[in-house]
Amino acid sequence: MNRRTMASGAEGVGTPIRDFVRRYAADSPARFHMPGHKGRPVLGCEALDITEIDGADALYTADGIIAESENIASALFGSRTFYSAEGSSLCVRAMLYLALARAGASRTEASRLESSRAEAGRPLVIAGRNAHASFVTAAALLDFDVAWIQPRPDEPVYSCAVTADALRTALAAADRPPCAVYVTSPDYLGSMADIAAAADVCHAYGAPLLVDNAHGAYLRFLAPSLHPCDLGADMCCDSAHKTLPVLTGGAYLHVRHGADAFFAERAREAMGLFGSTSPSYLILQSLDACNPYLAGHRERLAAFLPHVQSLRERLAARGFAEIRIYRRRDRRVSAGKAHIRRVLRRGIYHVYVHARKRRGGALPARGRAHGAAEAYAESAGDGRGRGVSPAAAGHDRPGGVHGTA
Repeated sequence: MNRRTMASGAEGVGTPIRDFVRRYAADSPARFHMPGHKGRPVLGCEALDITEIDGADALYTADGIIAESENIASALFGSRTFYSAEGSSLCVRAMLYLALARAGASRTEASRLESSRAEAGRPLVIAGRNAHASFVTAAALLDFDVAWIQPRPDEPVYSCAVTADALRTALAAADRPPCAVYVTSPDYLGSMADIAAAADVCHAYGAPLLVDNAHGAYLRFLAPSLHPCDLGADMCCDSAHKTLPVLTGGAYLHVRHGADAFFAERAREAMGLFGSTSPSYLILQSLDACNPYLAGHRERLAAFLPHVQSLRERLAARGFAEIRIYRRRDRRVSAGKAHIRRVLRRGIYHVYVHARKRRGGALPARGRAHGAAEAYAESAGDGRGRGVSPAAAGHDRPGGVHGTA
C-alpha cells in the first residue's frame, strides 16, 4: 500500500484525482470527448466534469490516479478501500455478490452454481429486518433466500436490534450454511449493534459478516475506533456523503485486512458488475479531496465530542427527554397531548417529536411523524414541533417498508 503521501497529517495527504482534473481544466483543451457539455459552464462545475480520458484512470480497473487515491483512503481507514460514485447501494450489491461468489453460489458463475445448489440448495443470507431497500433489490438480482431476524414486539422495524444471541439463534436454526450475515449499524435512529460480538458469532459458524455502515463513516476516527472493520466485520460500506464533506453519491466499500483474500481480489469486478461505466468524476474528486480532511478528523472529533455531551446535559437540565412511541404501520400521525399520553400507555407507536421550549403547559400540543421518525419531545412545556426521520427522505427507508413522507 502506498503511504508516501500520509507523512504529516492533512498537509502530507495527496489528492491525485483532483490534481489531475484541475491541471486538465487549466489547460483549456479542445474536448473531443464526452461529456457533451465540453466543459462549458451551465451549472458552473462542467470544467471539472470529465470521463475516462488518457491519464484519468478507470474506476473498476484502476491502476493510476484512482488506485493511488484509494490507497490513501485505505491507509486512513485501515482496510482495503474502494470508491463508489453510486452510494452505498452499489457497495451493498457488491458485498452480497462477493459473499455469494465466495460460497460458490453466485448466479454469474454457472458451473459452480449448479453443483452448489445440487448439494446445498439455494444460497442463504441471514439479515436484520431493518435492511435497506438496496439489500432487498440485491436479493432479487442475485436470487438468494433471506432468513430475517425480526424486531422484538416492542421494537419498530427501523430499529431492529441484531444481538449476538439473536445471531447465534438464527445461525443454529438455519437449514443450510449461510453465505453471509448482514447487519445494519448504525440503524436509522442512530443505535449501534455490538459488531465485535456479532463478528465472533459469525466467524464461529464460518459466515462472513457484512455491515451496512452507511451512516457511520466517521466511526473509524473516534478513539477508540468503532468502525465495523476494526471490530471484526469482513466487509462494510460507508456513505461518505452522509457524514463526511463529500458530494452526494460518494461512498466506500471496505474489506478488512485479514478477511478472505477473495473479497479484495474480486471487489473491483463486483463493483463493475453493478456500477455505471460512466462514474462521476466530480464525485471521485470529492472522495479524493476528503482524504486530507480525514487525516485530521480524529483530532477534530475529539475536540467536538465534549460539546455534544454538554448539549445533552443542558437539554436534560431544561426538562427535555426522549419519547419513543411505537406503532406497526407507517402512516402519518397527528400527535396531540392526549394522543401522546394514550399511545405511550399502549406502546404501539414509534414517534419522536421535536419540541420547542415554551412557558407553562405539559407535553407538546401537536406533532407529526412519519413511521419511525427521529426527534425529541419536551417532557414539560407547551412546545410544538414536527418529527422527520432520516428514513423519511425516501431513499434511506429499510427494505419493504414504505412511508408517506
